[in-house]
Amino acid sequence: MKNRIIVGSRASKLALMQTEQFVAELKKANPGLEVEITPVVTSGDREQHKQWDAVEGTGVFVKELENALLEGSIDFAVHSLKDMPVDVPAGLCLAAITRRVDPRDVLISAGGKRLEDLPAGAKIGTGSPRRTIQLKAYRPDLVPFPIRGNVDTRLRKAASGELDGVIIAAAGLNRLGWADRISEYLPVEDFLPAVGQGALAIEIRCNDKETAALLQPFNDVPTERSVAAERALLRALGGGCRAPIAALGMVEGGKLKLRAMYAEPDGSKMVTGAAEGKPADAEKIGASLAKKLLELKGSSSCRCERSEAIPVNLSSGPTTSSVIPDLMRNPVSKTSRPGKVYLVGAGPGDPGLITVKGLECLKLAEVVVYDRLVDDRLSAAFPDSAEKIYVGKSREGHTLTQSGINQLLVDKALGGKTVVRLKGGDPYVFGRGGEEVEALVKHGIPFEVVPGVTTAVAVPSYAGIPVTHRGVATSFAVVTGNEDPTKKTSGIDWKKIAGGADTLVFLMGVENLAKIVKKLLQYGRLPETPVAIIMNGTRPDQRTVTSTLDGIVELAEKENVKPPAIIIVGEVVKLRPVLCWFDNRPLSGKRILVTRARQQASSLSRLLADRGAQPVELPAIAVEAIDDNVELVRAIREIDRYQWLVFTSVNGVEAFFSRLKRLHLDARILKSVKIAAIGSATAESLESRGILVDYLPAEFTSRGLLEGLKNKSVSGQRFLLPRADIADKELVEGLESMGAEVKDVAVYRTVPAAEAIARGKEMLLNHNIDVITFTSSSTVTNLIEAFRGKKLDLNGAKIACIGAKTAETARKAGLKVDILAREATIPGLVAAIEEYFKK
Repeated sequence: MKNRIIVGSRASKLALMQTEQFVAELKKANPGLEVEITPVVTSGDREQHKQWDAVEGTGVFVKELENALLEGSIDFAVHSLKDMPVDVPAGLCLAAITRRVDPRDVLISAGGKRLEDLPAGAKIGTGSPRRTIQLKAYRPDLVPFPIRGNVDTRLRKAASGELDGVIIAAAGLNRLGWADRISEYLPVEDFLPAVGQGALAIEIRCNDKETAALLQPFNDVPTERSVAAERALLRALGGGCRAPIAALGMVEGGKLKLRAMYAEPDGSKMVTGAAEGKPADAEKIGASLAKKLLELKGSSSCRCERSEAIPVNLSSGPTTSSVIPDLMRNPVSKTSRPGKVYLVGAGPGDPGLITVKGLECLKLAEVVVYDRLVDDRLSAAFPDSAEKIYVGKSREGHTLTQSGINQLLVDKALGGKTVVRLKGGDPYVFGRGGEEVEALVKHGIPFEVVPGVTTAVAVPSYAGIPVTHRGVATSFAVVTGNEDPTKKTSGIDWKKIAGGADTLVFLMGVENLAKIVKKLLQYGRLPETPVAIIMNGTRPDQRTVTSTLDGIVELAEKENVKPPAIIIVGEVVKLRPVLCWFDNRPLSGKRILVTRARQQASSLSRLLADRGAQPVELPAIAVEAIDDNVELVRAIREIDRYQWLVFTSVNGVEAFFSRLKRLHLDARILKSVKIAAIGSATAESLESRGILVDYLPAEFTSRGLLEGLKNKSVSGQRFLLPRADIADKELVEGLESMGAEVKDVAVYRTVPAAEAIARGKEMLLNHNIDVITFTSSSTVTNLIEAFRGKKLDLNGAKIACIGAKTAETARKAGLKVDILAREATIPGLVAAIEEYFKK
């Protein structure tokens, strides 16, 4: 691997700044690497006095850099991707496309005025035909003024009053740290950016495999796919032609969504369009949309009036503006105000330890940026509409560097989003929250810090170890166990730490345990001082080992102690046998597979976790509503014909009332119908909608309902049963045998949750499951089907069923039912599991 490398960059202030920022990330990822930056003056820089229509050729900002690459005087070049022609010279390749920052255009104006507030005739500087065309379409009464020069020059013209405003790219200002000068982020639906705007391209010689390997980790795949679609569109529309072309691609929800604009150079015709498809088909999406734009632009009816082209349909779903990501569809309101960032402490693991205010902030989130140590169960509190971004770090690697996380928060907030930065423990207790806030302050972004329950106190409490205790410890200190490895000397004063507090709590110190012990013994702590290491604190799989200073290193190795874990040193550790509570719950340490439908798994998981189990939410089924349900609509319209409405599950209740709402109806239409329910949860779901059931059988099964109705003279009465598509016929046939007329309507379907089932199979095969729960026959069937005819290898896992019918299905499938709930409810199932392990 190379230990010295030469980087080429344009000589402008912005180009050098973004190159320096990239080099800093490169050096951080490759300690010891020497990097030299060589500024190169390009023909585009030399001809700043000329307007664009007088500048000959394409690639005027990259040609000299590419020549230097081909000559071998530099190892790679850093370009603004929007400066690059679509065709790369022979022998050169793009090694990486960095993660795109805010791609929008912005307005800089005297007095911070918005575009819509400027008076008619106001002069707006722009050197881009694309921006000129879009500006004239947006405000025909404004006067575009041709302008070139570096960012400083353009800003001075606006500040001096020579121009009323200038339009430039947000990315450059943000990279220069000048976001506070922005008057308005221009709506991307009206001001689509240049192809590649906001992204950097790293160009190398194709045969330089060593440099390619060095740069590959910096390639951001979503950005790469997005700009591939944009560049394919640009190529199909003529590449470097003078026609104004704009495009923005974004990967969202597993789809690549592209929007583009194409116009005549004089603005006489302008069309826009949108397309979407699989990210792997990026070039196809771009080329197909280009073809459609060419067809539309050829129409004599297309004038410069921001007409919306017919979207190109490259997928089974719609491609209208309703599917365009928020940045395209709903730009920040036409003001200079950024969004707001909340730094929220999630607590050490147990999702119940997040604060009330923390949960309130989550409800507001448009973007949630979360860490590795944030418990998966807390994700249920994330708004469905929020963008979820995982930025976890571990010893195996980092999803994003800390500076990358800082920039991500800045980018999202500058995009007008309400961002919740969810951090394990407390944001400021070795959480690097201060660094993130500094980045926000630098860009003028409003923020709040919501403290969290710190790991340093909560984890010992869950292990039965108070950090202070009358007569034992009157002080405690929290110490990092993992200092910045780039520091030349330790910042820990071990002499003062060793004797400065009764209780010492080391966070993130397991891998440095031997060093910590050596230092404490060296500076006066006695060898017999009690020590505890707590792994996965406050989580169902929490585990604690205790020893003394002179024995803990050997014990930790023997017990295979791994992060995340904290170390407690002090006499308070001796209190654990008396104060321990979390580890003593009836299901502590048991790993229980929850196969219930995804929408309902949380209630079972919560009850299991309360009793100490580690629930593994891998639903064997997913519940889907049946769209275009003509039969259900007809039944609702004719509800007065029925005497009984029977709900057999919460899913049925939700599907029925969801359809009512879509029909602009509510519970009042049920005034003449008697309501029956199977199961207390089903009855509670109805009660939450203001409906008290007329009949709830003592036994929560179809058989129990039929037994109870025998004495209610149902002969000749009509029953409506909104149920699952795979519901058996026992209830229907039983009612009909009593003389009732039954309408059985499928209102939802259960389908295998393939990805979850695959993970469940893996855990079973690895002996990682103690109990498998089945809450319906369909969960049994789908898990069995996942093994594709092969015998379900339980590897010692016990089978727990919610009721007799589910147990019967399991037995027919060849499974031995070990646990059967006496009451067919979720609490009944949990109670049965608890009773089984008491034996």
